[in-house]
Amino acid sequence: MSETFRTEFGQAVGEPVDPTPSPWPGPVTLEGRHGRVERRARHHADSLWQQVKDTDAIWTYIAGSGPFADRSAFGDWMTKRIAAEDPYAYAIVDRDARVVGTATTNGNAIRATRPRGGQRCATASCSRAPSAST
Repeated sequence: MSETFRTEFGQAVGEPVDPTPSPWPGPVTLEGRHGRVERRARHHADSLWQQVKDTDAIWTYIAGSGPFADRSAFGDWMTKRIAAEDPYAYAIVDRDARVVGTATTNGNAIRATRPRGGQRCATASCSRAPSAST
């Protein structure tokens, strides 16, 4: 049985936690049966543009992003996002090498966006759209 630790107010809490921050995760590629998730890169721009053009509503809750007037404006945005070296921006790529969505993290939530199918939130802390369970 572990020892009970108490706060200065007498509240029982778990064992002390090491406050040293963990290192930031590096870019990874996750392979699956139907495709892969990989760090977003410049070569994803054309395929992703095909998914996001004419879907202006998906940008409502993505601050500082779209909608984009044309492929050139979208390419400029992609270039800036990639240059930011954000390790939490990923492309969802199908087996035919088409980008079918993106995934980003924000705090403890992972948000995957399928432009033609809406946003999906992958943690319990997120609000889920009615279609999120499909």
